Amino acid sequence: MSILTIARHVRHQPAAAQHHPQHHPQDRGPQPRGCLRLTLRDGAARLYLLDARDFAATTSPEVAYDARIHTAYLLAVQGHRPEWLAQHLDLPVDAVRRIAEHAAQFGPAGPGTRPPE
Repeated sequence: MSILTIARHVRHQPAAAQHHPQHHPQDRGPQPRGCLRLTLRDGAARLYLLDARDFAATTSPEVAYDARIHTAYLLAVQGHRPEWLAQHLDLPVDAVRRIAEHAAQFGPAGPGTRPPE
């Protein structure tokens, strides 16, 4: 089964949010560290799970899971370029760049629940 076949079987949940000035313009309010608020091709901003090692992220009802997002995060941690990931996972380049920035910030150890050093 290909990555795209797996990625098509996803569950989206809208995330309730409010504006918080210290986050990226797409971000609204505090969020679990293993998540990122992204806007995909449907135009709706959602909080997506990137790293299941963040327990708070996996237990939040506001967090959506998309296999393509999770795959992009895992491959970005390994150093794959955002443009390549966007093309092969059928994701917007801007969203994948944000995923890659998040992956670079936390590295292979992942975000966990501790603050970055």
